[in-house]
Amino acid sequence: MNIDDEPDGPSTYDQDSTFPKHENDDDDDEVPEDTRTRLHTVNTTSSLAKKRIVEKIGFEEREHKMAAQHKMDSGSDIDYILAAKLPDESKRDELDRLAKQPASSKDPKDVKMVRKRGLFIQSLKKIGFEVESENTPDGSLLFIKLHAPFESLLKEAEKGKYKKTLNPKASEQLADLIPEKSLTDMLFKSLNPAQYLSFLKPDVEIEPESYSAEFKLSIREQFLNIDQPELFFSSGERTDLVWELLTRVKYGEKDSMAGIEKLLANGTFIAAFPLHDGPLVVEDGDSYDRGREVNDRKTLYETWAQLKLMFYFQPYDLVRKYFGVKIGLYFAWLGFYTYALIVPGILGFIVFFYGIALYNEQQDTKDVCNSDLEMCPLCPSCETWFLNETCSAYQASYWFDNEVTIAFAFFMSAWASIFIDFWKRRNAELAYDWDVLGFSEEERNRPQFRPTTRHRNPITGKMEKYYPPGIRQAKQVGSFATMLFMLALVIIIVFSVIVYRVAVRAALAGHFQDPQQASTVTAVTAGLLNLVGIVLMNQVYDRLAVMLTDWENHQFESEYEASLTSKIFLFSFVNSFASIFYIAFFKGKFVGRPGAYNKLVGFRQDECPPYGCMLELTIQLAIIMVGRQIINNVMEMLLPTLKRKLRNLMAPKELKCKTRRILPWENEYLNLAPYPQYGMFPEYLEMIIQFGFVSLFVSAFSLAPFFALLNNILEIRIDADKLLTVYRRPPAHRAATIGIWDNVMKFISYFSVVTNGLVISFTSSFIPRQVWRYAKGSMSGYIDRVHPLSPVEDEDSSDFGCHYFGFNEENGNLGQFYYEVLAARLGFLIVFEHVVFLVKFLFQYLIPDVPKAIKIAIKREEYLAKQALERAMEGEVQQERDRSSST
Repeated sequence: MNIDDEPDGPSTYDQDSTFPKHENDDDDDEVPEDTRTRLHTVNTTSSLAKKRIVEKIGFEEREHKMAAQHKMDSGSDIDYILAAKLPDESKRDELDRLAKQPASSKDPKDVKMVRKRGLFIQSLKKIGFEVESENTPDGSLLFIKLHAPFESLLKEAEKGKYKKTLNPKASEQLADLIPEKSLTDMLFKSLNPAQYLSFLKPDVEIEPESYSAEFKLSIREQFLNIDQPELFFSSGERTDLVWELLTRVKYGEKDSMAGIEKLLANGTFIAAFPLHDGPLVVEDGDSYDRGREVNDRKTLYETWAQLKLMFYFQPYDLVRKYFGVKIGLYFAWLGFYTYALIVPGILGFIVFFYGIALYNEQQDTKDVCNSDLEMCPLCPSCETWFLNETCSAYQASYWFDNEVTIAFAFFMSAWASIFIDFWKRRNAELAYDWDVLGFSEEERNRPQFRPTTRHRNPITGKMEKYYPPGIRQAKQVGSFATMLFMLALVIIIVFSVIVYRVAVRAALAGHFQDPQQASTVTAVTAGLLNLVGIVLMNQVYDRLAVMLTDWENHQFESEYEASLTSKIFLFSFVNSFASIFYIAFFKGKFVGRPGAYNKLVGFRQDECPPYGCMLELTIQLAIIMVGRQIINNVMEMLLPTLKRKLRNLMAPKELKCKTRRILPWENEYLNLAPYPQYGMFPEYLEMIIQFGFVSLFVSAFSLAPFFALLNNILEIRIDADKLLTVYRRPPAHRAATIGIWDNVMKFISYFSVVTNGLVISFTSSFIPRQVWRYAKGSMSGYIDRVHPLSPVEDEDSSDFGCHYFGFNEENGNLGQFYYEVLAARLGFLIVFEHVVFLVKFLFQYLIPDVPKAIKIAIKREEYLAKQALERAMEGEVQQERDRSSST
């Protein structure tokens, strides 16, 4: 059965005109007399004459409409704009004629789209929508303005289980009760910086404390502002409710032929968006913007979306009111995460400065700088060198690899878990305040879902379109195989960088007198190459992941998002951290020793310098983490601007004409980019990968939280600016949590315990130093012990009589010291992990996900809702008695 087969229906065009019919042309209240006369002329003349007259009077007519801006001609607010691309004028009469004929599967695509558009508009009118159509001066674009009736929104609010504020009379009996707070509640409140830094709060209206209940038409009189339709729903709530209505409006007789999403997917409409509240800047004396000097968009821009406000708190309630809970939760989470980074950022700096302050006092550092040990060549064609040449690098490694680093790694491993637990509490508070606690989104078929057969629904008993799970599972296996292939490419890239390190270091060793310079140049250039590879592979795989997930043909949006998120996160995680895992846990571990080197493609394996791999790991982390942040911020600021300019260049000339002022819907279509299909997904992914850098390898890069803090301070304002100035306004969707990202953060927090324990145990030189200090009482002799003499006896060999880094004995074999260090490393790893996990579980037990005050408030709202329902029922009974007594 072809989904595009449609019954006969009206076209989008008026019978007498190739221009879309204006639904309120007969309304004389708002139109001047001379304009009404000419509009009547337009409706009774030929197409070419109409175009000439419209062009002649267009400026005067539009100047009149500009005063209303976001109003319908009837005076109602514009809730939504639908945009459609119209065919060439020469084809319109023929398309209009064909669209009125009975539908056929052989109809051209343009005819189907005209018919669908007409039926959709007709269905909107049937359910009470006010509909007005307007086209651009050149007739290439059609804009349809929609206003939903208040009663329809109320029914949709009841169906969607919206919670609305109860009027004060309904909750006055609880007004004086003070909510009980637990010790954890009071501790959490004491950590809120807003109460101490009130001068940094944005100057916006604060929503008063109130009680809410699930909206029901049967108790509508119990809700605040029910008699004031313009105040009952916020503009954001209206956009969400109208969108939900549009997703179910039919454009044909079949049940499957419904929803604006399908019409957007097949090109019947090219855009659907609510208008922003108003301009960002209002010029004094400009009658065009009179009455809109204050609007939520302008207020948000002035109090939130500018870099100069980066140290101010965010107006979360206003963000939620304007953009909806889903976007509000993203900014609340990002703000909470940024605030939580303040202490780790400061402590990381202290750890770094501790290393800088004390590196000269370390005995092993002094021994390296004063050493006369001649080291074995770094490559077959290289010369021997002296250990004291690495003095500066050995000192720099102590900046990040010192005793305090261990305590900091322990703190950060526990911090990740504490942050997640505290965020759950904050999430519960916001969900309660924003009336979405316990909300679950209704599942409906994706417009891109393509069923191949039909089956009987076991619950409803109805025949429904169906896609066999076996086929989807086979496709998922194919997607998994493709993902494995892409991950293999990542490993190949990492391997190529390893070969690059080995080859370039060998080549540069002969050009630098100081071998450490060759190692440093190699490490930095390899890090930059790896960064470029990461960015490019992410771009490729993001598109591939979307194609694979589309191919799997998921029925519901939640299934689609879960599949897409798992693919992209897994790949981004491996892509971002593969080289770091190599340096931390594999590099230099299988090198061998002089006279018995293990080779890779003919070269000696990539080995750690005498001061260990910790400094190189730090360099790699810094380049990838900071480099990604810089690239992402530049891309976020430049790409939308470039796309907007390109769209502007391709727009009809009449829209860019300077002789008239374009209308708001034209301006937003032309100058603002469509809101991304996947919403805030890229922003979440960027921040979660950053959370990985902050958590997983903080023991090697104590400044990671500080750089994350700096980035996030900017990120909040950049993302806010994009939403207000770059993108069209999205529908204000609801959500109770940040979704799958909670579980991703939990996974990273647990995994970070293992990685930090392994880095300290096997990558850092902390354990060998402590073993030596414990055994000898000081660090004297440590450097000589970990740089034994080569066991090569051939005097003609370049490896004869030189020293190398290792825990080997004089004969080259592994001895007691090696096994003592290995035992200490394993013991530390076990103790570290057990202690950190114990602390994590302890905090999870002590910090409840939902504050006690919120639990009590929820029960109070349930009580008030029950009371309101009882009062409504009593009122109905009394009315029935009154009617009975009167008869």
